[in-house]
Amino acid sequence: NNMGSVLLNQKKYDLAFDCYKKSLKIIEEIKDDFYPHLATYYHFLADLSILMKNTENAKKYYNRTISIRTKNSGEEHPEVIIAKKKLEELDPSLSSLNVTL
Repeated sequence: NNMGSVLLNQKKYDLAFDCYKKSLKIIEEIKDDFYPHLATYYHFLADLSILMKNTENAKKYYNRTISIRTKNSGEEHPEVIIAKKKLEELDPSLSSLNVTL
């Protein structure tokens, strides 16, 4: 995770993406699919996907973030609200999510 952040700050997006994916894979191997920290990694991947101009991946990762955080912490968790807002920005047809910050 830290290495991914360093690479992200250096604008080495492909390498940062790979680091986050590796971290995610390690956590998924030892924890269940709804382990709360997975949501954070999916959120990192979504944000990074936007920087890499891959909106389809970003949508997929934001949806996964929402799913995990909602199951663990509920609809009012800040990460759920932020991810829904970012999804709405990527796809205005999702405005029915009625997200307010």
